[in-house]
Amino acid sequence: MVIAYCRTSTPNQTENLNAQERMCVEESKKLGYKSIKIIKDDGKNATDMNRPGLQKIVNLCNTGKVRAIITTNENRLARNKKDFLSLQKIFASRKIILHCIQ
Repeated sequence: MVIAYCRTSTPNQTENLNAQERMCVEESKKLGYKSIKIIKDDGKNATDMNRPGLQKIVNLCNTGKVRAIITTNENRLARNKKDFLSLQKIFASRKIILHCIQ
């Protein structure tokens, strides 16, 4: 499974969320992935590591079925380095490739 993660900080940024999704889908095609699962957190701050979408990703990673995660920028996942490194450690321990487009 390949996951695209899209997030906006404030609600009602539909255009931004849709743009992120398009970028992730396009990138997944370039990378040769056939199917992609889109997970979004709309109006969720990246300093909150308990975002529903992010927690869903972590839970899916624990199943062993995730091959890669694509996002537009690492700050979509986390705003501070400590949280980002924590996520990277989870991904690396499960051999999940993280693709940050920008």
